[in-house]
Amino acid sequence: MKKVFSYQSYKKFLKDLIESMGRGAVAKLAEAAGCNRTYLSQCFFSKVQLTSDHILGIAEYLQLSEEEEDFLLLLLLYERASNRKTQQRIKIKMDKLIQANLELSKKIKSKFDSDELSEEQKQKYYSSWKYAAVHSAVSIRDFSSTISISKKLHLSEQEVSLILKDLEEMNLLEGASGKWVHTGKNLHVPTGSFYMSQNHINWRLKSFESINRKNSVHYTSVFSLSKNDWESLREQMLSFIERQRDYIHSSGSEEMYCFCCDLFQPFE
Repeated sequence: MKKVFSYQSYKKFLKDLIESMGRGAVAKLAEAAGCNRTYLSQCFFSKVQLTSDHILGIAEYLQLSEEEEDFLLLLLLYERASNRKTQQRIKIKMDKLIQANLELSKKIKSKFDSDELSEEQKQKYYSSWKYAAVHSAVSIRDFSSTISISKKLHLSEQEVSLILKDLEEMNLLEGASGKWVHTGKNLHVPTGSFYMSQNHINWRLKSFESINRKNSVHYTSVFSLSKNDWESLREQMLSFIERQRDYIHSSGSEEMYCFCCDLFQPFE
């Protein structure tokens, strides 16, 4: 079932929803909307429209987010609008909600992410892949000492020691008796940040070293498809990233991995 942001008609959204829910779906949605089954069914095959009260009842039943609820209401208002000017104003608001939903930094912002770094600390952290690598390595039990991290990352002990101290000042790591522990805080570079491009460059250059390894996955494809399917593909990718972040946080820490993802319009 696609998310509500992928739809241009609330009726189509409800039709697909009923199909995905299976037997008894019409009765359940009608009850949630506060109308009878016949009225709900008529809206699918005639000019009959639901009301905002009906839509809010269904949204509550589906446990939609506030943004999804607002978008579903806008879809209703768009179809009920009697003139083109009104539809255009509603469409502008819908497009803003769609773009906000597709903004990666908002979608994957985690309670574990830290915004406490100073500008100088950010410059240092994103100057090289090494800071993020040491930061991540310490989350693995076997790499709590300078020596073990040095061997794992193929860096000198002196360099690792300096990085560990910097990360401690950033409150990302804690050190005691020669052992280091992860504070649980991670970093996410928001869209538009000065450091976003540097962070991507750091790890994509690093990924070239593993491009011929059998256990690595490297995929590049240039293709053409419809604009509607492009939005659907983009939403699927963002949903996957959102899910894998939750999956990673709930998983144990045994080994280090790097996930790089590129999906874009090369000649926009």
